Amino acid sequence: MILKFRFPRRAFAAVALFALLSACAPQPQSVPTQSLEADLTAWMARSGIKQATLGMVKDGRTLRQIDKGRSATRAYPTASLSKAVTAMCLNSTLANSPFSWNSTLGSMSAPLARRNLSPTPNTKALTLADFATHQTGLKTKMDQGNGSVVSLDQFTQKRLAKAALERADNQTKRRGFVYSNANYAVLGEVIEGIANKPYANHCGATILRPAGVTGASVSGTFAATQSFGGWSMSVIDYAKFASHWFGPNRPWVKNPNAYPFEKRTGYGLGVFSGVGPQAGWISHGGEWNHPDPALRHGSVFVVAPSGAAVAVTWQGNVPVRTVLDLIQVLQAHLR
Repeated sequence: MILKFRFPRRAFAAVALFALLSACAPQPQSVPTQSLEADLTAWMARSGIKQATLGMVKDGRTLRQIDKGRSATRAYPTASLSKAVTAMCLNSTLANSPFSWNSTLGSMSAPLARRNLSPTPNTKALTLADFATHQTGLKTKMDQGNGSVVSLDQFTQKRLAKAALERADNQTKRRGFVYSNANYAVLGEVIEGIANKPYANHCGATILRPAGVTGASVSGTFAATQSFGGWSMSVIDYAKFASHWFGPNRPWVKNPNAYPFEKRTGYGLGVFSGVGPQAGWISHGGEWNHPDPALRHGSVFVVAPSGAAVAVTWQGNVPVRTVLDLIQVLQAHLR
C-alpha cells in the first residue's frame, strides 16, 4: 500500500533545494546587468514574489541591505539553511570530544543513550560524515511503525531521527547521494547527546555568537525541526554567519576533501561547495511549504571566493530553477 501525506491545517514540510548542485549551477555573469536592487526586483517580478529582503556582509560589516516588503534586520525562517549551522556546530563539538567525523554511530553509545536512541545494526555502521553528506541510504519519508509515514505535523528532529535510526524499513543499502532531512535530524540529536545541552542553546553559543549573530532563534511554527530547518534569523545575521564560517581561509573551504564532502555534488558540511568552474563559490537554498500561504518561506545564501556573503529570504514558494536564477543574479554582484 502506498501511503500519502495528508496536509492537516497546521502541517508543514521542509523542502531543501538540493538541486543547487555545483555541477548544475549557472556560471556567474561577468558584470552585473543593473544595480543589485534592480536585479532583485526584476527576479521578484519574474518569480511572482511580492515580499523579499537581502543582506550582504563581508568581514562582519554590512555592505548592502535591500527591503522589499520584508526587513533585512527581522528574523524569518531559513528552512534548510539551518543545516549549515548544524554542520558547523557539530564540527566544533567534535573538536572538543573523543569523537570525529569518522566515528560510527556504533561507537557513540553513550551520547545516543542520552537521547534515548538505539540504532539498528545497519545504521550503527554509518559514520557522522555519511550523515553530513547524505550518503546513508535513509529514505526521505520515514515509517513510524504505526502504518503511516512521519506525518507533516510530526516533522520534528526527535521523531525523524528516531524513525531513521531504529526502523530497518527506513534504511536502504544504497550509498549514493540522496538528500534527506533525516540525516541532519540525526546530527542534531548527536550534538545534543555529546554536548548534553539543548541543540539551540549549544549551537547559538558556539557558532552563531562568535559570528556576531545576535537575533537568531529556534522558535515559531518550525522550531521542532531544529537541526534541519528550525533556525529563524535575519538575512544580515545569516550573511554574517556564512561569511564568518565559510570564508576562504577556513580549512574546510580550502581543503574540503579533509572534511565530509561528496565529490560528485560538492555537498559537505551543510552546503554545496563549487567544483570546477564554480570553485570557491558556496551556496544552499531552502524552502518551507505550508497549507497557509503566509507561512510559505524561501531562502538562499551565496558566499563568494572573496568571503563576501549574501542571504535572501522571501515569502512564498518558487521552483528550483528560479532559485538557480537568483543565485546567478547574486553571484554577479558579489566581488
